Amino acid sequence: MFLRVFVVSDRQKALEKLEGDCSRTAGLDKTIRVKQGARVMLLRNIDVTLGYMNGAVGTITKVISKNRTPKQLKLEIQNGRELLLYPVVAKFEIIPGVFVHREQFPVSLAYGITIHKSQGLSLDCAFVDVGDQTFSKGQIYVALSRVKTLAGLTVLNFNPAQVSALTSALREYQRLRTMVPHLKSMAKQRKVNGQRKQCIEDDAWTPRLETGNAVDE
Repeated sequence: MFLRVFVVSDRQKALEKLEGDCSRTAGLDKTIRVKQGARVMLLRNIDVTLGYMNGAVGTITKVISKNRTPKQLKLEIQNGRELLLYPVVAKFEIIPGVFVHREQFPVSLAYGITIHKSQGLSLDCAFVDVGDQTFSKGQIYVALSRVKTLAGLTVLNFNPAQVSALTSALREYQRLRTMVPHLKSMAKQRKVNGQRKQCIEDDAWTPRLETGNAVDE
């Protein structure tokens, strides 16, 4: 009897340690607090062909309950489609050989999301924080390009020194620029790794992004 109590307590403590990190609980929180009108993000691929995929954002239009227990969520996804969402069941390990089965709606509140999760989204408006916490080449581009128009974009904590791009991407942009007639007059000849290239000057507020050991001629 005492051994059984100890094992149950051990499992409970192990589970409690994981609760703050949903990446270790199959992406499902123990408790979610949402209501009709809440902005949420899908955490599972439901039907990729219809746009019901991990990262899709939508609004809860109805909560369908039975015996005061939510059974379905009716969502209006950003692409205009409606989705009737059911809870999913996931299995995860809390300690070696001990597993938990969790049933939960695969959604999270999405009033604020990471740049990584925003990939693939097209937003009408957004407040984008691109301060000193960005860490990957092209990350700021991904964030800013999520918004459809400049009028819908508000940028917070912008630091030009944090903007960076892959060298291969810069070279490809330079190649494409030489193919656009009205941009050729804006470019000048440079040597990049021993080869002559066309290069358009960076805007004054940006740090210079070199594509190699370039020397003006």
